[in-house]
Amino acid sequence: MPALFRNGGRGDSRRAAGDGRRSDGSGRLLRRCLYGRDCAARGGREGFPHFAGGGRIWFRDRRVQLRGLFDGADIGVDGGGSRGTTGAASEGGGILSEGKGESPRRGRNLRIGLIGCGVVGGGVAELLLDSDRPWEKDGVRLHLVRVADLKFPRGSRIPAKIRTHRIEDIIADPSIDVVVELVGGTGVANEIATSALSAGKDVVTANKALLAERGEALFRLAGDMGREIAFEAAVGGGIPVLQNLLADVAANRFDTVYGILNGTTNYILTRMTEENLSFEDALSEAQQLGFAEADPTLDVEGVDAAHKIQLLAALAFGRRVAMKKIPTKGIRRVAPLDIEYAAQLGCVIKLLAVARMVGSGLEMSVAPTLITREHPVAGISREINAVFLSGNRVGELLLVGRGAGRYPTASAVVGDLIRLAQDPQPRYVRRMLAARPCDPLPPSRYRSRYYLRLTAVERPGVLAKVTGILGRHEISIASVVQLEAGRTGRKIPVALLTHETTAERLRKAVKEINRLDVIKGRTVVFPMVT
Repeated sequence: MPALFRNGGRGDSRRAAGDGRRSDGSGRLLRRCLYGRDCAARGGREGFPHFAGGGRIWFRDRRVQLRGLFDGADIGVDGGGSRGTTGAASEGGGILSEGKGESPRRGRNLRIGLIGCGVVGGGVAELLLDSDRPWEKDGVRLHLVRVADLKFPRGSRIPAKIRTHRIEDIIADPSIDVVVELVGGTGVANEIATSALSAGKDVVTANKALLAERGEALFRLAGDMGREIAFEAAVGGGIPVLQNLLADVAANRFDTVYGILNGTTNYILTRMTEENLSFEDALSEAQQLGFAEADPTLDVEGVDAAHKIQLLAALAFGRRVAMKKIPTKGIRRVAPLDIEYAAQLGCVIKLLAVARMVGSGLEMSVAPTLITREHPVAGISREINAVFLSGNRVGELLLVGRGAGRYPTASAVVGDLIRLAQDPQPRYVRRMLAARPCDPLPPSRYRSRYYLRLTAVERPGVLAKVTGILGRHEISIASVVQLEAGRTGRKIPVALLTHETTAERLRKAVKEINRLDVIKGRTVVFPMVT
């Protein structure tokens, strides 16, 4: 099949990676006319796009994707390629097939512009330039055309001929099909994504903050342009959680998604558990080993995990929640004493991001959480991440892997590129646009078991006062742990584990407990998952 669209005899032919796509000079590729929206914008009736040179396509089924045009030819497809086709189109099953039983997109070339050559970007470039390209066994060709960065790392093996310091060299290049955005943040990254989509290019990104904060406008623009924003690497790093939701377990309705979505905090909590380190010492170690940023605020305050659970909820439940409405607590208040008490209660502490359907409502939260040792997530340690899913047909699933790092994240980015090469349908965008805006249930209505650590004056009757307050608020106690006992008047910590109750009842009870003259300091409260 010819991969070249001739330009009506005007002496100007353009090729796009040999895959049958041509730019109209504005950066928008004519292939997208087949989705309907762009066709009307070019003056042709929707569903009957007209092209330079007099060629016309008609079709009855929008799922049909056409890869070639012959100058001045009318090509019609009614699902079987049997009507109005040219002679070349009718041979071997028409222009809809490149071989028996093969998809018309199989073996498609993809020309890639990469913006950002840091840790992950450098890993993506390395994978694409490596001689070991397993995706080529499936006929996929990924061509790294241009790489943009203000300052390339010393010793970078990216060829000089494809380097540039100008982002516009990628955005304005009509031969580039997809832009990989790996600069991070929400400022410049948003401008890159917006410009790329407006120029008719797909976008692949690992930038969860960009999509959580600016995603609504970006996905709407992508939908208008008929383009894709692929972001597997933004949520699970090397864990293919989004691919599972979009395809492998798409026959399910999910009611629960939660997990360890941040490798930095999981490493810190693991080291606090293993070596009884303080939060500050464990964080310093994580920074020295490259598991934590110089400014770890987004990680340790739970914001990074909140970005990810927001995207997961949109794909899993079709609910889009504003970031500011997700209750989020970090791990700074977790003390070695809490780790020790949790162990005495048969638990470990993890930073969990949770999204759960409760009837027609949605609960969402990010918080340090006690997990029983028997739970499969409890054994996930160090920088490893895990996502737990519960579907109505498949049951419970646990996906485990490295959620960050150069090669795990680069692997997920390249995985999105491979899928785009095989099938350019905007699956991510369609699902994100279908997600409806939603306010989660008020946190006061959440039900859970809770861990409380309070500091009390060693005095007879103190525990009776505390349990009396909890009882008046209809909160029953499952366990009490006191690791120290000493002379009267000494301040000692006490830990309690409740049975299931509402967050509102617990809030009122803790407020009353904190007013007792025998309680010193604020009571620490963490939820529990069994």
